[in-house]
Formats: sequence, C-alpha cells, structure tokens
Amino acid sequence: MKSLTFSALLSTVAVGLVAAPAQASLIGDSIDYSFGLNNGATFLSGSAIVTDSGAEYDDLVIGADVVIDLAADSFDLSLDFPGTASRDLKWVLSDLDWVDKPGEIIGVTQTAGRSAVDISWMADSITVITPADVTAPVSDLYSFDIQTTHAVPEPLTILGAGTAISFGAAFKRKLAKKKADKA
Repeated sequence: MKSLTFSALLSTVAVGLVAAPAQASLIGDSIDYSFGLNNGATFLSGSAIVTDSGAEYDDLVIGADVVIDLAADSFDLSLDFPGTASRDLKWVLSDLDWVDKPGEIIGVTQTAGRSAVDISWMADSITVITPADVTAPVSDLYSFDIQTTHAVPEPLTILGAGTAISFGAAFKRKLAKKKADKA
C-alpha cells in the first residue's frame, strides 16, 4: 500500500508539471490589421503571420511610413510622416488567437508613446486611436503590452489524472505478477 500511495503522489506531481500552464504567444498566429482615419477612410488593411522578429507591416501609405509590429504579448505602432496628422488615426488589430493555448484579451496597457491614446479591446481584437499631431514632421512610436487570461486545468483534474495513472500502473504490475506466478 505504501508503494501505491507513493506512486499516486509521484504521478500527481508529474502530471501537474506536464499540465502546468505554458506561456501563451501570438507568434505564429495569423492576424488582421487596418489603419486609417478615425471615423473616416481606411488607408490599408490586410493579414499577416506574427513573426518573432520583424514587422508584420512596414510600408509607405499615403506618403507615411507605417509600421505594425507584434510580439508574443505586446505590439508597437509607428508612424513617420513628413507632414502633419490633422485628424485622429485608427489602428485595428483583429483575429488575435494565442498559439500555445486558448485565451482572451483582458487588458491593454500603453508602455511608450508621446501621448495617451484611446484603447479599446474585445476578446480577440484591439483598437487604438492615436491623437492628431499638428507639428511636422510626425514621428510617433507607441508601444503596448497585452494582458490575457488562459484556461488552466483545475487541481482536482490533475489529481484525478494522477490517481488514475497510478492505479493503472499498480493493476498492470499486479496482473504481470499473476502471469509470472502462473508460468
């Protein structure tokens, strides 16, 4: 019985380590993006695969260098424009799915940028409104962290799996011993 109890405990710890939550990541996810005027025209939209290095979008749009760069749990938005941005700009990132484990966005925090922005989010999308900039040239970089929640196995589920594995191993040993005794 001691062996069985020790086996159950060891199995539970092993299953707990295997089932421990992994760090979720956007790397490898296919996302959608758009950029344009708030309550106005959309200048660009498309899809991209989130890569570990390099921007998902980096090109000239109406004379401005627009960069959208996502990481595992953060993103940067950049705009370099020789003129002025006389209207608020709207950036939308959507279809954000976590590759390692399912999750939902529960918050977005601005970590860098010349001014505060208006941020809204849903379970799998983020909208950022950057303010107008009447000084030329416009050179803005905004950085954000994404807070998420992910499903984690319940402790009783882990304990139950560990117990089932240990009982299965014990019965297999008992059956093997009976076969050996018959032979």
